Amino acid sequence: MKVSKKLVSLFVFVAMGAALASCGAAKPGDNKSASENTVTSKKVDTTNETAAPVRNYAELAIGDQIKTDFIEITIDEAGLKPDLKTSIKSGNATHISGPGAEAGYQYAYIRGTIKNISKSELNDNGLKMEAILDDYSYTNSSSSIIESNGSSVFNLSPLATYTYTLYVKIPDEIASNHKSFVIHMGFNEGLESVFTNDMSELKYAYEMSL
Repeated sequence: MKVSKKLVSLFVFVAMGAALASCGAAKPGDNKSASENTVTSKKVDTTNETAAPVRNYAELAIGDQIKTDFIEITIDEAGLKPDLKTSIKSGNATHISGPGAEAGYQYAYIRGTIKNISKSELNDNGLKMEAILDDYSYTNSSSSIIESNGSSVFNLSPLATYTYTLYVKIPDEIASNHKSFVIHMGFNEGLESVFTNDMSELKYAYEMSL
């Protein structure tokens, strides 16, 4: 009987010792897997990626002249105005051209003279303009081309000179409060009609900072 009690006490002592040993060896985080403690990064190979082409614009300023083998264009005015309407009286007639004031908007514009120096008529729809104010781009431009008497024209006769206005409508919110203002203008060979607002697709492209 005494031997049995001694054996039981010995077993209890051994069990307690093993439990204490296991508690002492255990540390927080020891049971985490290797994947939980390892941060891996994947390197992306971009050597075969090609950047989008950047369009180079010729610099332009008020007072400059653009001259090609088919057209001459002067830059007499440029900026922002709330009203671009012009009124020219010729004899008993008064010719009005250009957009008038519109609530909530202003017009970014370029104005000057345009002369057809080719031997055939040119289309007046070939001039395009883009206005960029604080990275907001406005490309839906329109044009007004008039003769000296104020009447509007749609084709430019050889060796004739006209007054042109290129313009695009800008919300007054940005037109009245902006930090940067850039105008792009452009056209294709022969002033051919342009059915895109993407200036990067035009052969002749110019940039003016205002």
